[in-house]
Amino acid sequence: MTFPGKTSGFRGKGLISDNAGTELLKRIIRCCVDKSVFTISVLEKDMNFAVDQLFVNRKQVAGPESGSEIRSLCITLAEESVKTGETVKGMCGDSLAVMSRPLLYKQDTVGAVIIGWDPDSAGDKCAKNILEDSAVLQLEILSSIIEESLKENSTISSSGKYKELYNEIVENPDILIWQIDMDGKYTYLNPAWELLMGYRADEMMGRPFTDFLPDGYTETNTSVFYDIMNGEHLKDYKTVHIGKGGNIVNISFSGKRVLNEKNEVTGARGIARDITPIENALNQYRMLFEEMIDGFALHEVIVDDKGKPVDYRFLDINPSFERLTGLTRGILGKTVLEAMPETESYWIEKYGNVALTGEPVTFENYSKELDKHFEVTAYRPGPGQFAVIFTDITDRKKTSEKLSNAQRLESLGILAGGIAHDFNNLLSGILGNIDLANQFIEESSSAKKYIRNALNSFDRAKNLTRQLLTFSKGGKPEMSITDLKSIIDESAELAFSGSNMIIEKNINRDIENVMADENQMHQVFSNIFINAMQAMPDGGAVTINCANFVLNEGSLESVPELIPGNYVKVSIKDQGAGIPKNNIARIFDPFFTTKKTGSGLGLATSYSIMKRHGGTIQVESGPGEGTTVTVYVPSCGKSTVDEKENNPVLNSKFKGKVMVMDDEDFICELASEMLSSLGFEVICTFSGDEAVRTFRESRNSGTPFDLVLLDLTIPGESGGEEVMKKLLEIDPDVKGIVSSGYSNSPVLSEPEKFGFAEKIEKPYNLENVKSVLSKIYRM
Repeated sequence: MTFPGKTSGFRGKGLISDNAGTELLKRIIRCCVDKSVFTISVLEKDMNFAVDQLFVNRKQVAGPESGSEIRSLCITLAEESVKTGETVKGMCGDSLAVMSRPLLYKQDTVGAVIIGWDPDSAGDKCAKNILEDSAVLQLEILSSIIEESLKENSTISSSGKYKELYNEIVENPDILIWQIDMDGKYTYLNPAWELLMGYRADEMMGRPFTDFLPDGYTETNTSVFYDIMNGEHLKDYKTVHIGKGGNIVNISFSGKRVLNEKNEVTGARGIARDITPIENALNQYRMLFEEMIDGFALHEVIVDDKGKPVDYRFLDINPSFERLTGLTRGILGKTVLEAMPETESYWIEKYGNVALTGEPVTFENYSKELDKHFEVTAYRPGPGQFAVIFTDITDRKKTSEKLSNAQRLESLGILAGGIAHDFNNLLSGILGNIDLANQFIEESSSAKKYIRNALNSFDRAKNLTRQLLTFSKGGKPEMSITDLKSIIDESAELAFSGSNMIIEKNINRDIENVMADENQMHQVFSNIFINAMQAMPDGGAVTINCANFVLNEGSLESVPELIPGNYVKVSIKDQGAGIPKNNIARIFDPFFTTKKTGSGLGLATSYSIMKRHGGTIQVESGPGEGTTVTVYVPSCGKSTVDEKENNPVLNSKFKGKVMVMDDEDFICELASEMLSSLGFEVICTFSGDEAVRTFRESRNSGTPFDLVLLDLTIPGESGGEEVMKKLLEIDPDVKGIVSSGYSNSPVLSEPEKFGFAEKIEKPYNLENVKSVLSKIYRM
């Protein structure tokens, strides 16, 4: 929306008489009006237009053809206001309202200020009234500013005293206009205050500004008020007001005192702006900066004469940066080479490139000094600067590594399990046949010695398969009442056999039995004993202490991983070189080892086993102090039956009919030989379907089976668990023994829950078979 026609400039020699004044006046007008609605012109007393270009933004309400009509109306209204000294209003058609106010200088009327607006742009009647009120206020404000500048100097362009105020207006389009008297009471507030504070202007005017201050602000703001009255200029003074709804509004004030014609102070006036969004953003930034978990640092890059980055300076850091790095704010202002002289040039070049090119980078970095992994993002916030945000991802990396190790362990476990299964079957054939042959050789025979040596060697092979099985299962232990003393003795004898180690045992006689997986316990103590021996390549002493231990509420701090209860505590102390402090926390990590040929699986597997048993392992060590490994195993009280010592090999003959199911011919033949030698009639089957069919046919013919020995796993066929379920449906009284050389199935842990009377692990010999049968038939 513009007044049409050319800009005629300043005609004659009026008060406003130079081009610099014209431009400044235009700038004032642009900022004092709502560009979407209002347009303003200024005339001198001789009716020459000082500014005849009307500033608009949205809508042109008068085209060139109506220019003379609008100009004529403006001049008419200006003449009337100059003549009468009052503000007058008129309409140009239906689309433009015009208002003129006289412009005073030293009590004389020197011109007029004209404002025009589009009433139709407001909509309803109420909005039109508000729009007109706003026009009146805008006209008063602009006239007041021009008159004040004329009091100081007749040429606006030379008005240095008010230029700062003008610039403030120019730089802050959304301004709040205010005026107060000598009592600090508001005498004028423009409509922008109503939107900001929620009060109507007349509700605030006549009241002191202190009424709108929160607690704690009155004294400071009153002091500022007196400073203004004493002649100090107010510029960007930040304070707060309380809105009608109780909301806190952040405001920046600028202004100065007002003098009357007698040079007396009458109050103060100025502009203000709402800085609440800015303050909120700053507070959010401060909170983010101060409380963010990630580290943050701002730097400026330092380059050489060729523009190559050679260093960078610390400008700011947040508390997380200090916490994560150990560096304090004392480094601010220093360069990285001053603070950390060993910094590699690679990092200076990398970060310098971000500062110079603006290309952000994200990467992961491991700090040797801090022993931490970080995820780092670097970006350019300003020319020649770069900021870094970094997150500690050490735990995530370790978890990832553990997951990777766990996957490797799982793959190795599958491989180990497959090898153990086949190896156990072979051992079953070898052991069984040697054991049977041993039954038919006289004690006086020279072959007896060699057979016994073979059986002793077999025990070592069997122990190897135990380790493979333990590693491959990784599941629930096959629990039974176990004599821990026997396991410690056997494991120590096997580990230290043929070495120059001195073994000292202090095992209490009243040591309680434990509920444990015997094979897995062998694995635990074998690993610990082997580590002790390897720690002393030149020999030394290993001390083994074993005693009952009661963990109560008062002693939980000593073993925080355990719950209160009864345990057997076994401590193994060596005289080796010890373990460095920084390695203690990692000794149970899979694949962590300091040995050139070690796998790093021994203690990791042992720790896992003990956790599954409800126990734990602790390690105490230091360079030159040796190492003490303490194992805690939950006890179950003294066993009433010492199976190994009190159950001699049975010589009694058995009677009955037994069915053996196994997919290996030689194992079926071996089991048949053993059971036949004990007095049973034996029939072998080689699959699940064959076993069920044979069992049903035998029962239907009146010659049922008294006992079945079923292999748990038959590749591609129904195994022992499924077959036993079907057999019990045919004959609920049948007794079953489950057999396996490899499985993580709970059937082996709790065979009774799956309908079996007992279990027997491969490889087994005649003595094992007799022991299981004695439990079933209570002999």
